Amino acid sequence: MIDGSLLRGEVLARWQDFIGTGDLMRSLESRVGRFRDRLVALVTGRPAPENDLRVALESGVEALIRASADGAA
Repeated sequence: MIDGSLLRGEVLARWQDFIGTGDLMRSLESRVGRFRDRLVALVTGRPAPENDLRVALESGVEALIRASADGAA
């Protein structure tokens, strides 16, 4: 504990687990994909796909809340 070797060993093991499972690459691919989608939307003038998803989710949640409120009333 005093020289920090235990901490380094644990951190190193976690890092190797993270790299070994491909979490790092999946994280990078998802970020690159989001950036690419935003760039394409900017160039083409179309809204980014995440905007459509956000609108659909907000609409669905709003409908669910209204239905629950109507049911409770």
